[in-house]
Amino acid sequence: MGCAISNMSFEERDEAESYLLGLYSKIGEGCYALSRYDCVHALNTFKSLPASHANTPFVLSRTARALYESRNLTEVIPS
Repeated sequence: MGCAISNMSFEERDEAESYLLGLYSKIGEGCYALSRYDCVHALNTFKSLPASHANTPFVLSRTARALYESRNLTEVIPS
């Protein structure tokens, strides 16, 4: 039983690698902005992620933290 990566062509591997690096870069950018309390930039960065990644517990918790830190509690706690 071989690894799925070993069955991929160079182009497929390169494409997958680029996608992951871009994804991690955006998540890192959002976390860095949040660490500097730049909540607007952090929220915009997290909202720009694809839905399948934006709805993960990690990103949702960082989004909630950014909303909390920006004192925008109406978005954190729905009425």
